[in-house]
Amino acid sequence: MQMRDILYVHGAGDTGEAPNSLFGYIEDHMSGGYKLQRPQMPEDGTKWVDMIAHLTAPLADDAILIGHSFGGSCLLQMIATRQPGMRAAGLVLIAPPFWGEPDWTYEDFVLPDGFAGTLGGMKGIYHLHSHDDEVVNFSHQAAYEKAMPQATYLAYDGFGHSFDRGDRAPVLDLIRSL
Repeated sequence: MQMRDILYVHGAGDTGEAPNSLFGYIEDHMSGGYKLQRPQMPEDGTKWVDMIAHLTAPLADDAILIGHSFGGSCLLQMIATRQPGMRAAGLVLIAPPFWGEPDWTYEDFVLPDGFAGTLGGMKGIYHLHSHDDEVVNFSHQAAYEKAMPQATYLAYDGFGHSFDRGDRAPVLDLIRSL
């Protein structure tokens, strides 16, 4: 049986190891056939894009890329600036900040104009956000909708920023569908 890669890039300060983490939920509930990777990202956020580029280089075209928060914004940055047209079965972004929004103005992480055009190799792009996100305001989803119209936007209630509570079965179903 061919194993499909799932690369999960955690958020800053959230390694995915906490009890009830989204990564743990995925790991516990995915059936065979998947090879899950959750690398420990560097403390220096400016090095994440380099590391993601290194991690994605050997992945097959049927890989699934999942990025939570800062990890999601870095996945987008890596594709836009290092691997435009990268192919994957799916890109799942969970509560990523839209750099350039008020209080999120760190210039090194702002996506280049027209970044959405570099995502043509993704068979599916999904942006998930919970209304009760206490870290990245839900308004960031609207900014992404404007800049990346080809994505499917899914809004939830009760998952918080880390998607570490609530019935996360729909998230798992989405990943399995890719």
